[in-house]
Amino acid sequence: MRLINVKTRKIHDFTTDAHTEPYAILSHTWGDEEVSFEDFQTLSPEALSSKKGYTKIDYCCKQAEKDGYICCIDKRSNTELSEAINSMFRWYQQAAVCYAYLIDVDPYEIPEGRGLELLAPREIIFYVSGWTVIGSRTELFWPLVKITRIPSNYLCGEDRLASASVGMRMSWASKRRTTRVEDMAYCLLSIFDVNMPLLYGEGKRAFRRLQEEILKSNPMDHTLFCIVETGPWNEDYAEYGLRGLFADSPRDFRCVNAMVPWRSTEAFYNSVQLAPSTAAPYPTLSGPSVVLALHVASSHNAALGTFHWQQLKITQPRPMKLALLLVENSRLPQSGGRGGNVILPLYPWGHGRYGRTEEIFISRTQSTFDLGSLLKMTQFLRVEPRVEPDLRPGDFVVRRWGKTWSLETQLVTYNGSATAE
Repeated sequence: MRLINVKTRKIHDFTTDAHTEPYAILSHTWGDEEVSFEDFQTLSPEALSSKKGYTKIDYCCKQAEKDGYICCIDKRSNTELSEAINSMFRWYQQAAVCYAYLIDVDPYEIPEGRGLELLAPREIIFYVSGWTVIGSRTELFWPLVKITRIPSNYLCGEDRLASASVGMRMSWASKRRTTRVEDMAYCLLSIFDVNMPLLYGEGKRAFRRLQEEILKSNPMDHTLFCIVETGPWNEDYAEYGLRGLFADSPRDFRCVNAMVPWRSTEAFYNSVQLAPSTAAPYPTLSGPSVVLALHVASSHNAALGTFHWQQLKITQPRPMKLALLLVENSRLPQSGGRGGNVILPLYPWGHGRYGRTEEIFISRTQSTFDLGSLLKMTQFLRVEPRVEPDLRPGDFVVRRWGKTWSLETQLVTYNGSATAE
């Protein structure tokens, strides 16, 4: 870890475990003319102070003089950057104070999506442009709870982050924005206590890898699969084919911050006897698929779902399986504040594989299931994306006349081309 001496403005190297003096840490957003580690090494004091990004460093050093030091990362080194990002949460935890510099917001306004930095530090002081203090985390506590949607017991440190469900923690980052696509995944590593190599250039694949690591360490938490798109269906965000169980970004979790694992999940998986003795009963990765045991509704409760085709402007009714995720909605009043079954619609697309669309079903009431009943209708399912369309001549479809759903629809027969008759 590198720290800036607030008196000399020189950078010093420290071994984190060996460094015991108090230090301050700066939370900020990147802007124009940021000062890099290389700048500190090569530029004269005059040239350094002329850069726009140096102003907040100067403010912070003056403010932190009584506390110690400020962190500085060399972003030229991939090895050091990877170590820094994986260690960032611990650095925030060990800091004597965190200065949150909100240069891009109006006074008394905390931006949505910046809540993750609030979880680790022992103390946070908020500043706006001109280094004007607007309050501490303690003074702004309840507005912060409302804006960030982080429950008070986690924001104040009363409960450990690990006790929050995966979906809940993902929802805290649902409005976060990052300059680089990969950083949307990398900034969440510490929140989930997982490590993985940083591979800039991989794009959205980084968030998929993050979810794979989370699944390995939290295999019984089905809130990882509670991704949902809300509002009327619109062809601007519809995709070809069926998706798998993983999300594209934290934004997919913005409506599931009340989901918690079912209290009997461990007992359920301890009782599953469907797999060979060498197979794990809980969700596991198998190439692009997730294989998991779920309770599936009986055949007489089977349903028809709708599947949307973007360019053809048609919707196809399809048979689907209704699988019960081992999840509860903590905001419903049943069962002492929890309740509501969460149903995952799965569409078969051949060879024992299933895909899903954006929807999940959340019931208003909690149906009571005993463990024996759940196990009787439990199946092992292989869920993975299906990208290529699968429409055949003769399939019944519904024509859509506009971009969004309306009552003006017509049952037609697909003729194998880009139009419907």
